[in-house]
Parts: sequence; C-alpha cells; structure tokens
Amino acid sequence: MPVITCAERTSTAPNAQDAGWASNVAEDQLYYPFVSSCVTVTLVFENGVLGGHASQVTPTNIRQPKDNLLGVINRMKSLAPDKQTRGAFHKIYFIGTIEEAGWDLKDIEKLITTEFGQPSASAPTRQGYTPVDVVFDTKTRMLLSMDRKGQDAKGAAQTIEDANDLELGVRYV
Repeated sequence: MPVITCAERTSTAPNAQDAGWASNVAEDQLYYPFVSSCVTVTLVFENGVLGGHASQVTPTNIRQPKDNLLGVINRMKSLAPDKQTRGAFHKIYFIGTIEEAGWDLKDIEKLITTEFGQPSASAPTRQGYTPVDVVFDTKTRMLLSMDRKGQDAKGAAQTIEDANDLELGVRYV
C-alpha cells in the first residue's frame, strides 16, 4: 500500500508535496501529517481520493489562506487523472481550521464543483479537528484521524493503528 503524503508548505519545507491522488486500485493511503493551523481538502471519487493540504501562511510567512488553498486546488487539478479514471465524484471533505473565515470555503466549493462536477453527497463534510494526523485508506474506504496535541506527526501506519485501537475510523463513502 503506497502512502501518498500531502504535507503543508512551510518556511522549512517550501516545496513540500501538498497535493496528491490515491488510487483504490493500488490501495493507496492519502496521508495528511499534523493538520494544525491549516486545512485539508479531499475529493472522494469512485476510484480514489484527490487531496491537498493548505497552510494559512506562505513559506515566507505572509498570511493568505484563501490564495494558498487556491494554489493547492490548482496543484490537485494538475495531478487529477482523467474523469474516466477517477469515476463518479462522491464527496468533499474539509478538515482542519475550517472555522477560519480567511479560507472562504464556499468559494472553494464552487471552484471544485466547476472543475469536477457536483458530488453525489449534497453538502461537504467539515471537521474542525486540530492538531491531527489524517489518513484516507482506499483499501478499507476508511477515514482515520488521531489527535496529536503536543506531539509530532506519527506517520500513516501509526495513525491507522492508533485510530483502529480506539475505533475512531469512519467510512468515507
């Protein structure tokens, strides 16, 4: 099971891979390490998940959450396989500091539906958990997240193990 990591771009990692496609066929895991003062967006398709991890500030410490999220969405679009490979669009997930007004998630939703169509789930799922490690496991179709207060990111495998031990996983489709 390959792990596709979507890491927040920061001053210490300005070119981090912040977007990725995880295929059901390959049984990939889409992993977001230490979602804290940021937001992730995950698009669930019939044949995989497409995601991105946006910081509130640029790697040069300029606060511009919406612009950063738009940049992540553009990188997601460039990594997305064609419509036939993706399959039907099911759902949008926003996880992180979703209450932060600067993200302008309503505009982001419109951009996503313009690009990818209307998902079968009428409303996005919003989870305001922070700080957490998050994994979308395409083999089990489970969303697993673990609180990481006062800790560093633990990796996809440890997040899955910890979440399963506490029965915290939920089906994302």
